[in-house]
Amino acid sequence: MPFSKIGSKSNNHSSNFVFSVAIACLMCSQNLIAQEESGGPKPAAVLPEIKDNPPFVDGAQFMSKGLAQQATVTFEKSTVEEVVTWLSEQQDLPVVINLKGDSEDAVPLDPSEILVSDRLNNQPIYWLLNRLRSVGIYWFVEDDILYLTTQATAQKKLQTQSYTLGDLLDAGFSKQAVIITLEACFDPSSWESAGGVASLQWLGDVLFVRQNYEGQLMVASTLAALKDHGRRTWINESVFDQAIRKQWNASVTLSFNQQPLSKVVQSLVETSQVDIRLDYQSLADAKIRDKTLVSLNVANRSVTSALDLLVLELNAAWIYENGVVWIVGRDSVNRRRKVAVMDVRDLCRDAGESGALGQAIESQSNGDHWETRGGDGAIRFPRSGTMAIAGTERMIVEVEKLLISYRKALLASKPRGDSTENELVQEFYVVQSDLAKTLVELLPILVEPTSWKTESRPEAPGTVLVYATEPTLLQHPAKPAPSKADSENGTDQVAYLSEQTVIIVMQKRSTHEKIVRLIGKLKGQDNPLNNSRYGVAPMPYGVMGGMGMGGGMGASPSGTFGGGMF
Repeated sequence: MPFSKIGSKSNNHSSNFVFSVAIACLMCSQNLIAQEESGGPKPAAVLPEIKDNPPFVDGAQFMSKGLAQQATVTFEKSTVEEVVTWLSEQQDLPVVINLKGDSEDAVPLDPSEILVSDRLNNQPIYWLLNRLRSVGIYWFVEDDILYLTTQATAQKKLQTQSYTLGDLLDAGFSKQAVIITLEACFDPSSWESAGGVASLQWLGDVLFVRQNYEGQLMVASTLAALKDHGRRTWINESVFDQAIRKQWNASVTLSFNQQPLSKVVQSLVETSQVDIRLDYQSLADAKIRDKTLVSLNVANRSVTSALDLLVLELNAAWIYENGVVWIVGRDSVNRRRKVAVMDVRDLCRDAGESGALGQAIESQSNGDHWETRGGDGAIRFPRSGTMAIAGTERMIVEVEKLLISYRKALLASKPRGDSTENELVQEFYVVQSDLAKTLVELLPILVEPTSWKTESRPEAPGTVLVYATEPTLLQHPAKPAPSKADSENGTDQVAYLSEQTVIIVMQKRSTHEKIVRLIGKLKGQDNPLNNSRYGVAPMPYGVMGGMGMGGGMGASPSGTFGGGMF
């Protein structure tokens, strides 16, 4: 094993245990009492300040200016040809329309027969383009030309963009974690890692992305949010979306008993001035029609509360997209994902606590929506303290409420010191021999330099002893495990001998925690890796320890040291 402490501890935690340990870790992060070199106490560490801005990243900044410009227009059963004429003649946008299918025998759609009923009220043109999906028309831009086409053609039209991200890497984001996050935030099945054709490739500080036009907009917006995000930063939203969201807080009073769905929705629209529409296709799939009879009785309730009651009776759902609140079939809601980036530095300090926070969220929210239980929702930590969530808007709002409750719990918790952090403990660290020499040189320099025993500091507690041990047979991490046939034929070459060295360290418990983190950084384990569904290194919760003088084995109730394997 490349790096271990002698000892053992089970990693099969239940969700409740994971969360309780996570909270314990978070309380430690809030109330940790640092020790002066002389042994005196320092003030408790100050939690990072979480800002509210930016509330969103506007994807329009990455589009052609013509698509982001505002317009006012109404189409009432107009043909697609008429929409194209308006785009080209009234908005000066060069447009090419190609509605031919992929196969040679496919019958192309006729733009003169496809009818569109939509409207813009001083709103971005790209909202209208996005809403053309309801009639099977998608779009992309190439060489400043707007193409209207089929879904299959738009998805397969890949483009390559480069993003210089040295500032992200300098800020602590790892290359692999950025890739994991981007793959989770936009159409996971489209990437090479899942059998698709889109790709992400680093070359130095530059990330090359090959993806369709919609994917490039999502990638650019997500990267912008990683660079600058607040408490909750929506991806691909705008000031227009924020204004509409404020309308949802308006109070409405309605009373309908067994009336057609379309009539109830129309009354809700007139009362609230919110653009609410029926997604006829997904409702039809759920066997819900616009004439389905429903009852809705609300008095001075918010628009969202009224919507919640309405879809509950229908066994449907509602979502928000491109300026419109859509009432949709429940089976389709998970496919209509949104993405948000959240600053959670006050809730998790490192990869282990990030993973614990992710598990806590999944276990204490609607778990059926998460990818771990067959849903489409995903949580990623491209850096400790930065969380990206892809899922329905309702999921993201639910997570935001959970985070509020976690923060309240931490603020209300009573500070408790750790009476064992100054206890001297002897630990045995097993590392590869080529790392051992570097580690022994760096320990007295990078980890509490004045705490190591020298001729000038004979009273200091820290000591280091080194001795070689038997080599360990390891499997090459980049190669698959050998098959039975390979073993029988003597062709197994995926394993190799690794020279091992044991470093025996006598230090305070609190210092051992820093040593563990240093070794993790030297091995790259402090950065998020592609071996956890959260995008973070799967480190056990709390701080790991081993069997030593004054140490013992097993998990400490305080969440500090216990036995473990690295």
